[in-house]
Amino acid sequence: MLRIFAPHPARCWQCLDGTWSHYFPQSGTAISADGWRQGWQVDMEVPGCWDPDVGRLLEWRGQGVARRLFVTDRPGPAILRFGGVGHTATVFVDGRPVAVHHDGHTAFEAVVPHLTAGEHEVLVHVDSGFGAVSGLNIPNDYFVYSGLIRPVELHLPRRVPWLQRVDVNVT
Repeated sequence: MLRIFAPHPARCWQCLDGTWSHYFPQSGTAISADGWRQGWQVDMEVPGCWDPDVGRLLEWRGQGVARRLFVTDRPGPAILRFGGVGHTATVFVDGRPVAVHHDGHTAFEAVVPHLTAGEHEVLVHVDSGFGAVSGLNIPNDYFVYSGLIRPVELHLPRRVPWLQRVDVNVT
């Protein structure tokens, strides 16, 4: 959960923390977002990280796909709010890409303009490999946490756009 209080009653939301299915490549370190069915599966808790949870993933540097189903009881826009994904994430809802984010320790949102009422699938393609994308994501003597490392929420606002932030300057 990203907060200890409930948002305004006009904004319905669901906590998506809990058990997610995670898929990893059978060999190598790469798995495509649509190739997750061919990977090996392990169920893990979100928020959580791959590295210490499963011996096979100890110090894993590579790609994986996290999968979860969720149900909405009304049609309309949706916002998936991620507290953090280590390290690069591409989010898909019902097979459609809805967000790309880099930097595992920052929150981000994936906006879905319209969902029907019913069951939906969210896939998060995660890449924790080292590379040129981030100066901090290089081989070093620190532990890089991988996976959906912070909470996930589904918000169902009545419409998009919605008010996200108000700044007031007093002079």
